[in-house]
Amino acid sequence: MSLIRTDYVFDPKQPEGLAIMSLTLSGKPMEKVSSFEYRLRKLPPKDGKAVIARPYFESLKQHARGVSRLTSRADGDRRIVAKGPNSIEPLDLRESETAGRVASLHLPAGAYEFYTWSLKDPAGQSGGTEYGSQRPFSYQFVVKPGRATYIGQLNLHLSEWKTQKITVEDRRERDLALLKKKVPSIGEALVASEVGRVQP
Repeated sequence: MSLIRTDYVFDPKQPEGLAIMSLTLSGKPMEKVSSFEYRLRKLPPKDGKAVIARPYFESLKQHARGVSRLTSRADGDRRIVAKGPNSIEPLDLRESETAGRVASLHLPAGAYEFYTWSLKDPAGQSGGTEYGSQRPFSYQFVVKPGRATYIGQLNLHLSEWKTQKITVEDRRERDLALLKKKVPSIGEALVASEVGRVQP
């Protein structure tokens, strides 16, 4: 994951692009959650199909060297953290029953997909609980080189019956205003808006 820093300077000549969004939770108070994240992966080109890539080792020596390098998954899976167990930065968004964070991801150009989420209740004396989507969903977007694109508010609504609903809304004005306070150089960038739909 590559969240941009507050001193980031937008450069339209770079080969990467920015995806701007808000990641939120409703139906469950954020203060009762120890961690909440979405997962993101890069999609293959439309004219090709993804392959499975798994490392293998022909000797114990190769295995010992190779295991230490397996820090990221072969499919480009990235964790996008809305709230982490050690987060010290306060959340940006608190509106009635919805809370979360505005994020801007600096990514190589290409097509991407949010496809699952994970949420943990804090551990007590009897242990904690981890929740996740039973089936993957798909929210796709495209990152263009040297462009900043707003892709919407991605919200997980978790009901008291522990059912989920993932929605996307266009909250561009609010989200960009919040982001510009944290990263002033975003104010100088032309931000396109491409808010899509969640596919089941």
